[in-house]
Amino acid sequence: MKKPAIITSALLIFIATSAAFALERKTIDKVSTDEFIKDTQITSPGGPGQMNLIWWIPFEFWESIYANDKNTSEADKEKTMKVLKPYSLVAICQAEISDFGAFKFYSKEEILNRLNITLEDANGNTCKLIPLKDVDPDINVLLAMFKPIFSAAAGNMGENFHFYVLKDYEPNDKRIVDPYRFGKIKFQLGKRSGGILEARLDLPLNSLYVPRICPNGKPAHVSWKYCPWTGKKFEE
Repeated sequence: MKKPAIITSALLIFIATSAAFALERKTIDKVSTDEFIKDTQITSPGGPGQMNLIWWIPFEFWESIYANDKNTSEADKEKTMKVLKPYSLVAICQAEISDFGAFKFYSKEEILNRLNITLEDANGNTCKLIPLKDVDPDINVLLAMFKPIFSAAAGNMGENFHFYVLKDYEPNDKRIVDPYRFGKIKFQLGKRSGGILEARLDLPLNSLYVPRICPNGKPAHVSWKYCPWTGKKFEE
């Protein structure tokens, strides 16, 4: 008579263990803004005298912010989200730094002329992501509202963050860059000297998922296929 109880207990342990290894999305209101920013901001190593910061901003970033915003009315949230949803944004700050520490920032057009963005999916297929030339006027209004926030938060550097708008949906409503799917966004920036700077952002974003826990109790990054301590394969 004890066997069914033993089997049931073993099954429950198996289910609990499997859940710890499987990918589970967080509800958007549980996503940490700080962790999201950490996941989506990358630097491109440029050596001494060069500063390059890239921030990819998908729609889910705004969703997570508004999900916890108690001050903005639901009507205003809905209007803003409707404008932002078809796009993702890329914000870039690039500068040369003199021997005395003076920043010589690149203009928006200067960055754009040398900018290349490529999406690579989990199967190695690639496509170019080209910033839009004709941008929805409402997006420009929102970007104009964001600028003072950047300036207040990061001073001169914030003032020299330049925004580029990317189309985020195909005509058939298929998502182009999904932060929940495996892939890579590759960025190329050009230097005034003629050199090329490269940076890569790996997907999916760890901040959008409930942390998986390895048997030793340590959290596993969402991009890991195997636990580095035990070698056990994670479920996807």
